[in-house]
Amino acid sequence: MNILWGIIFIVAGALLTIYSEKIRQTFGQMEWAERVLGLYGGTRLMIKLIGITVILLGFLTFTDLLEPMGRSITKTLFGT
Repeated sequence: MNILWGIIFIVAGALLTIYSEKIRQTFGQMEWAERVLGLYGGTRLMIKLIGITVILLGFLTFTDLLEPMGRSITKTLFGT
């Protein structure tokens, strides 16, 4: 089942990254992204960063490394 979810995340992230301009045209600009990222096209950059993050999460899900990595990060941050 993790393989299926991983593929879905990878495809969704790729679509977000590829069609970032069409997404911006459909939903409008994110004023926060334009202001914080400090350059023209901050909304597109933010959408692409979200897409790349979704792709990485998809690869971690696909290879069953998401849970061990999450556990390791939690252990490091909270010392549990």
